[in-house]
Order: sequence, then structure tokens, then C-alpha cells
Amino acid sequence: MIAPAFAFAAVMLRLALVALGLTGLLASALARAAEPPMASAQRKELISVRQQWTQRCDPSSGAPNASGPAAARDSGTAPPVVQMRDVDFRITGDIGFHVHQLTAQLVAHKPGQPVDMDDPGQFDIRILGGEVTVPKESLDALFNQYLLDYSPRSLNALSLTPGDGVLDVSGGLKLRNHFPGVWLPFGMRGTLALKESRYLVYTPTEARVMGIQTLALLKGMGLELSQLAPLNRPGAKLDGNDMVLDQYTVFPPPRLIGQMKTARVTPDGLVLGFGPAPAMCAPAPTDAASRIWIQSGDLKMYNVLVTNSRILVTDTSTRGPLRFDLYHYREAAARGTTRMDADGTLRVDLAPAAAVQ
Repeated sequence: MIAPAFAFAAVMLRLALVALGLTGLLASALARAAEPPMASAQRKELISVRQQWTQRCDPSSGAPNASGPAAARDSGTAPPVVQMRDVDFRITGDIGFHVHQLTAQLVAHKPGQPVDMDDPGQFDIRILGGEVTVPKESLDALFNQYLLDYSPRSLNALSLTPGDGVLDVSGGLKLRNHFPGVWLPFGMRGTLALKESRYLVYTPTEARVMGIQTLALLKGMGLELSQLAPLNRPGAKLDGNDMVLDQYTVFPPPRLIGQMKTARVTPDGLVLGFGPAPAMCAPAPTDAASRIWIQSGDLKMYNVLVTNSRILVTDTSTRGPLRFDLYHYREAAARGTTRMDADGTLRVDLAPAAAVQ
């Protein structure tokens, strides 16, 4: 008698659960039916725009952060993809380069984390293709404000002047264990070569210290420039008579990861090529010649998290290239204006906005 009673109770429980489920569905349907037309229209519009918001962009099948399921604070998309056209990109101050065209991914060091624009050491710029020029003022700033920002040092106040296939370097030289405290004027002329798609090797063809030709003299003494004026910094070192620059770490963070295809010296600066840039998933929503267009991935700016990003940066106050300073982007954005399109695109205009009365 007990077993049939339990079986009967189980059947009744299942029927009750089914009834509750049907009741819930009926209640939901009735609620939808009773929903005001304007709320129903808003719901349909939301479904449409959410399809736009969740569109995924992954221009590189080898993305370090694979796409995954979306969540409220993680879109699950590949890392943000940035496309620059005719931009004076500065990491800080004059340290940087002019971008003719460049496509890259911003890749957080920890998979699944958003790219934090306020912490450049937290992510890498993974270059997928394009071409940039490092002009003289950026070369000078790179060495004098970053690579040689330590004491004691052997080189000082460098001036790097690019020419047609050659690079002239001049400044102060402090000989190791000789003339302490005295900077001797020196100058070099040399050529640049690309090594292993990553290293730039500067080889002097002539060198002078206080106007005296030095290379032959050093060779006769069995010495090299690295023994005369040692330099061994992250991103730059003297190796024998050659100066070797590491593309990954020669600039301040973030690291610049990518395969250089070409490197040449022109009067405009060092022109570095990374091959053809892959097509973006969606074209930039502007016809501005100078722009930064970011899509996909998750970005943290200020204290705001933007998931599955769509961000367009322009500067309507200039007809030339917009200047973007990564370490000081907040100040520039605060001076400009930001608005949002219906599809969620953030439009940032760096042109100084009129003062609010």
C-alpha cells in the first residue's frame, strides 16, 4: 500500500509542476498581451539594436584571447581592433610616430580582462599591418627622455638626423674611466638594417670624437664602441660597434608586438612597414581622412567599461593629422566632446569644446 501511495504522490507532484509551468507561460503571455504598444515597440527595437551591439569582429584567427560567451562585463569577443589613418600617435610627449595607416589589436596580458587605457603596462599593441614613420623629433625624445634617462651614462643630448639612406647621430660622449664629468663632442654616420623582423641594427660607417676619426683608431687598438661608451638598456644596446634597437621594448609601454617587413631611412624619418593591413569587420563610420577607429573587445577608460567596443576618435579643429597622446588621453578627451550613436558607437571629437556658461 505504501509504494502505490508514493507513486501516486509523485504523479500528482509532476502534474502540479506542469500546471505551474503552464500557468507561468500563460501569465507571461497575458502580460505581453497587456503590454502597452509603446513598450512592445521599444522591446522590438531593443532586440534589433542588441544584434548590432553583439556583432563580433576578429580580423586575426590567431588572436591570443579567443572569443567566448558574452556576459554583462565581458563581451567574449576578440581583443579590441584599432585602425589608424594619418595620425600623429604619441605614447607620451614627443615619443611616438606618425601613422600613415595601421591596424592592430590591443591585447590585455591577462586573457579575459578588458584593456585598461589608463594602465599601458597592462596590455600590448599587436600590430597586424600598416606603415609608420618615426620623425627626428620623436627619435631625439625617445633617446634623451627615455632610453638615456639614467645616471651615470656614457651618451648625452643626442641629436638623430635621418637622411637619404643614412642616419647621423651627434651628442656628448663620456669615455669609460676617462675624463670623468666631461662630455666630449662626438658624431656618427651609419646605415640601418632590419634583423629577424624585430630588431633595427644601426651600423656606423664613420665616427668622430672631438673631430678625430675614431673607428679605424679603435680597430687598431682592438677596441669597439661598446667598450668606449657602453649602453645596455631595455630596447637599446651597443653590441660591438652596432646599436641594436628592439621594436618590442624600445618605446615606453605598451609593448609594440609585430613583424616588421621593411625598415628604411628617409629625410622624413625611419619608415617602418608591417605589411598589408587586414580589412576591418566594419568600415569607420566617417569620411574623415585622419581618424582612430576601434571595434570589438572590451575597453576600460576612466572608470567606465565599454564592452564590444565601437569608438571613433577624430579632431575637427584641424585639417591635418589628429594628435593622440596615449598617456594623456583623458585630458584631451575632457577638452573635447563625446556623443553616442544609436548603434552604440562612441564618437570622440578632440576639438576643444566651447566653455559651458
